[in-house]
Amino acid sequence: MMQKLWLFLERRAEVLALIVLAYFAPHLSGAFSLVYAAVLTSAAVWKQLHPPMSPSTLTGLCTFLAEISGIFMAYEHAPLFCVFITGFFVFFFRLIRNAPALPGVRTNALLLLVGSLAGYFIGAFVGKTVWSIAFTEAVFVSGILLLPHNPLSVLAALAFSGAMLLLVGETGTAMVLILTAGALLLLHGSMLTKYLTCLAGLASFAAWAFVYLEGGIYQSLWRLSADASWRRMLQRLFFDYQNTDQLVLLRRLADRGMRDRLFLLIAPAEPVQIVTNSTSTYTAVSDFCYSLMQFSMGFYPMILVAAAIILYAAAVNHHRHSRLVVIPLLLLFQTVIHVFGNKMLFPFSGIPLPFLSYADSFNTLFFAMAALLTCAELQGEEEA
Repeated sequence: MMQKLWLFLERRAEVLALIVLAYFAPHLSGAFSLVYAAVLTSAAVWKQLHPPMSPSTLTGLCTFLAEISGIFMAYEHAPLFCVFITGFFVFFFRLIRNAPALPGVRTNALLLLVGSLAGYFIGAFVGKTVWSIAFTEAVFVSGILLLPHNPLSVLAALAFSGAMLLLVGETGTAMVLILTAGALLLLHGSMLTKYLTCLAGLASFAAWAFVYLEGGIYQSLWRLSADASWRRMLQRLFFDYQNTDQLVLLRRLADRGMRDRLFLLIAPAEPVQIVTNSTSTYTAVSDFCYSLMQFSMGFYPMILVAAAIILYAAAVNHHRHSRLVVIPLLLLFQTVIHVFGNKMLFPFSGIPLPFLSYADSFNTLFFAMAALLTCAELQGEEEA
């Protein structure tokens, strides 16, 4: 069943994106709508003439999400670099599909590792912290694929990536890597490893709950440093939001009533810049992407994200015996953390929503990881 769904989505991604474009068209410039529709139509015709015969677990999903992202970015009047990334990688995936010979997983993982390490240091040198954060995720994935297949390798990759994140002062992405590493240990570890992983998870949750319930300890942690980033991290981690907090205000706007949501089934809301600060051009459509989509589209983002989570989970199940499972696992956890953080049901971490947020560095690497997985699937290579 899932095989047919993956194949259907890969063949029909552009047709579905055209429907989304028609939904947003009244709020987009005519020139953009015509050009984007022409590109999507051309891609759809090409796929009809050269249909993929074997399914790929992520290719159709990630291209469809990214094509929607381009439309939503135009609607939000955000930079359209994501559109160019989408177009490039849709073309790149077509080349992969028709290539006579493809590199093996280890070759691709090594290229990803070398490129990511270089990108990390370049980002740190030029002050592009977001580049360094994104490349750290790729270092973690490539490390899992290249190191020996055992729990110590997972912990080593996690420790090395965690150190890279600490150097640039990032904590939100660490949640994604920790959860991904824990899931890998549960999937591939021995019974003892699984018990220890569960015990570590329970101990961590108990420590968090103790600090959350005991105000005195929280205040002690608060007084440890007067640094704004430290205190903002504590507020997000322990749900210490103020009524004037940007996330709280955005949630109030996004949680529309039933009547408004029914109207949004027909057409999106008028585009309004509801995040007003100096970084809103990037931050709003990256960190708050799901909330903005809910504000504009009502029920549709819930359906879209639920479908993405199901397909990521199906890809995890498909590759559960392989180290390649790290790729859909990471995408799954990043999606869940972003959505639940925006809904204030999980500590808000400020990480982008895969393929949908305006996050050029992250989306480039998400596409690279999806391409790596696609190459492996086309060759029937389940082990690195």
